[in-house]
Amino acid sequence: MAVDFVAIFQFGNQPLPTKQYWLIASFISTGVYVYTARRMRTEFFGYITAFGMASSVLALTAILDRSFNPVWWVATVGLSSVGMVWISARLQRDKEKWGDIAPAFKRLPQLLTPAAIFVVLFVPGDVSLGQFVVFGFATLSYFLLTVYFPRPMYVYAGVWSSIGGWFFLLATFNIPLEWYASVWAILSPIYVLGNRFFEKRLVDQDKPYRGFQAAFHSGGYALLSAAVVAGLFTLPSDIWAGVIALTIVCGMLDWWSQLLKQPILAFLASSLFFIPYSIAISRWLQNAGVSQWEMWLVVAWGGLALIYTAIGVVLKRKKAYALLVYYVAQVLTLIALLGVIAVHVLTEIDELGPTLTGLGSIILVYLLSAVILHSGKHGAFEDLLVWLPKRLRPAAFI
Repeated sequence: MAVDFVAIFQFGNQPLPTKQYWLIASFISTGVYVYTARRMRTEFFGYITAFGMASSVLALTAILDRSFNPVWWVATVGLSSVGMVWISARLQRDKEKWGDIAPAFKRLPQLLTPAAIFVVLFVPGDVSLGQFVVFGFATLSYFLLTVYFPRPMYVYAGVWSSIGGWFFLLATFNIPLEWYASVWAILSPIYVLGNRFFEKRLVDQDKPYRGFQAAFHSGGYALLSAAVVAGLFTLPSDIWAGVIALTIVCGMLDWWSQLLKQPILAFLASSLFFIPYSIAISRWLQNAGVSQWEMWLVVAWGGLALIYTAIGVVLKRKKAYALLVYYVAQVLTLIALLGVIAVHVLTEIDELGPTLTGLGSIILVYLLSAVILHSGKHGAFEDLLVWLPKRLRPAAFI
């Protein structure tokens, strides 16, 4: 039938414009294919019906898109894939009637979607919006496959398609490159929340969910890792954009640690925060023209260690969290002590005030540590010294 329509178009001298003729021929052919598929009930007719539907959508796009931009034609393929997945799920509900046809509507989108993603990457011109739409349709298609036909590979495909979509969305709004890291960090929790949504939906439907959590979290971890790398590379060109990005990453890691109940993420957040904190403090001190700013930076390190120690006290009921925060605080205190020595030796000291203040902040951390240890109410702090002989532990910080 399709060949007949082509022959009529070529040799029949029909009066309709090309696009309108294409749309009418596609609608008629698709209707015949649907009728045949209903009568024959074989997978082959499922495929040609799907192709007929896709052709109809393409023809409609050709009529509506007067700019003839190929990116929207590719987007139409992505939209068709979404529709095919939905149709497949509907057909599966009546397996006796449509069971042999439904697999075609499930398998064809798995070929068309990656093909659309690949092709759209090579569309010339400033087409970032269209590229975002294609990746968005790909994400939707894979997540619909996840809902109706749960398999971890669909989640991975959807997650990584969405990551590509974020990149093109930022390009669409002309977001400066130095702020990409901050946006990536802000977007990362979406994948934790997405995991919770799909987990609840699929478990309630008695569908398997093994392997899905790792797939969702891989996307979030990828965005956070990219944000850290991009933030570090941004520091030389735009120090405040880099500092803000790394600070947001720390906040997201801490939030993730609460959502996922993973203390190691809080440990990474508190450790990583040392970098933007130090850079911001040093820049502020230099801009303010503070003399011996290096030593005042060391004082700031001691203050951060003191804050972390206080946070550990607050978290005493969450022993795993408190222990890791105490570790970071003690390492920071040691770094501050080494900093005092290094600055005192390597720089010219005009007055001893900053040096004494730095030593005072370190002594204050150790004094607070001794009080916490002596109280006996903080098991995590006692675990901090398990590597010492028992007789040395009580007076370790003194």
